[in-house]
Amino acid sequence: MISVIQPSAAQVNDDIPLKAVLAAMAAAGQSQALVTHQDQVLGVVSFAELPLGTDANPLDLSALKAESLPSVGLTCQLEAYAHVPPMPIQPVVPTASPTALPMARLQQVLQGAGLGIWDWDLQTQQVTCSAELEFLLGLEPNSFDGRYETFLQLIRLGDSLHEPTSGTQIDLYFQTILRQCKHYQLKFSVVHGNGAVRYLLMQGQVFYQGEKPCRMTGLVFDITAHCQAEAALKRHHERQQIISEMAQKIRHSLQLESVLEQAVLAMRQFLQADRAIVMRCLADGGGQVIQETVDGRFDSMMDWRLRSTWGLRPDHQARLSQGLGLAINDIKAESPSAAEIEFAEFFGICSEVIFPLMQDDRLWGLLIAHQCDRPRTWDHSDIQLLETLATQVGIAIQQAKLHEKLRYANDQLQRLVFIDELTQVSNRRQFEEHLEQEWRRLCREQSPISLLMCDIDHFKQYNDTYGHPAGDRCLASVAQAISDIVKRPADLVARYGGEEFAVILPNTDQAGAESIAEEIHFAVRRLRIPHRRSPSDKIITLSIGVATSMPIAASYRQGLVENADRALYQAKAAGRNCIIVAKPSPSES
Repeated sequence: MISVIQPSAAQVNDDIPLKAVLAAMAAAGQSQALVTHQDQVLGVVSFAELPLGTDANPLDLSALKAESLPSVGLTCQLEAYAHVPPMPIQPVVPTASPTALPMARLQQVLQGAGLGIWDWDLQTQQVTCSAELEFLLGLEPNSFDGRYETFLQLIRLGDSLHEPTSGTQIDLYFQTILRQCKHYQLKFSVVHGNGAVRYLLMQGQVFYQGEKPCRMTGLVFDITAHCQAEAALKRHHERQQIISEMAQKIRHSLQLESVLEQAVLAMRQFLQADRAIVMRCLADGGGQVIQETVDGRFDSMMDWRLRSTWGLRPDHQARLSQGLGLAINDIKAESPSAAEIEFAEFFGICSEVIFPLMQDDRLWGLLIAHQCDRPRTWDHSDIQLLETLATQVGIAIQQAKLHEKLRYANDQLQRLVFIDELTQVSNRRQFEEHLEQEWRRLCREQSPISLLMCDIDHFKQYNDTYGHPAGDRCLASVAQAISDIVKRPADLVARYGGEEFAVILPNTDQAGAESIAEEIHFAVRRLRIPHRRSPSDKIITLSIGVATSMPIAASYRQGLVENADRALYQAKAAGRNCIIVAKPSPSES
């Protein structure tokens, strides 16, 4: 049998004695009374420990006399619910049955306040609810069967919408309340038949018979709007935090890849999407996925090259090209081609939201989020986030492009400062700085350093014979031949001046330096550059001086240069086209 709380025909003012209240309730034959002040409801008076009987055999309060109430030891509880807004009292028409719908007056009070009332009799396990509570629970009027188990099946604790709480878990929660609490507060949610979600708050009291709980009653408030406002505020805060973190990332990072990685991670986390990607638009109208984060249940799109960037209708493509975003709630509803359906099914794409990444009013790429397990209606906050992220990523792309231009300009400047323009090897300035740097390093490591001084034999006669343009080409060819032999990162080939080249060989002893000098000597001969006026040979040749030193704090690097230069002078004096190794000075022996 359906059981509902009946409105009381007793209506009492708030200034009369409690004894008079009970007398009025007894006279009306009701277990509750509305307490009013100037026709406004202040609360409800009900018996806390008085057995109220059953639906079949209700307690006859009309038989009790007001004078006899104290003698039978009755107690009552004034439950002044602060959340009940003042409502005018309307005439109450008593119902014929305790299972009938609530009367008009109480209905208006409860409906106006958005309140439901429930009562759980622990002895009979019967749950009594008001019509308003049935409405809040998404039930048809008079459809609740009064069973505790049915009530457990209707509700979900907290915000667990996608993973319903089991009846056993909820029952354990109620049992904990009965054991530990007199006054309780419980937040739960219900899903109506149309899929709408309501968030409800139950507040009330546990009543005891002796030390044993016998009844639990409470008011139920609809807090859906409050919870939705809280959720919207939370998402707004999360969105602002993501935007702030992205802006900070852009300020502190010049690496575009790092910024794109942060963008897709933030996008997927905020949207709770299955995949987030950045697609780079290509000149041929296609696209390539250059950044991705994806749920492990679905295939990765990373590095995929697509013939068509979007696989969408021409008007969608035009919209994106104009810098406008696009949300597609259901891919199949867009009437895609068979090939596009196959592509979407392969990657599990059911729904997507896309925002363009613009550079100089041109489409640079796309920021895309996919929902892969079901179609999805994208919220306004989702679209707002992608729009803001697209703007932030656009700034990062522009910043990266500027950084690349600056780096290129700096590289060019470095080349002007440290590279010999004609031969494309290091110049004298770079030679001096590199030698000092390596000298200090090897001084700490106590490792040898060697230096080769190379001079093109009879180069003045070559210029006089073949002309300066040919001489320039000869210098460049010799520089390239030397560079092809000297390949270690710390080694350095430099144009020391005129037709003279220097080779710095860190961590190289005398034997190693002499071996490299021989390789260079033969490499230049293999060029077979004609030089018919050379007394040494009929081709371009080199004279090479070799010096090796063990850097120590007391020594000076210029001594190494002087020794190599001295050895070169000896090679020239010996007829050129040869290699002379300098003997170490007494301080280096």
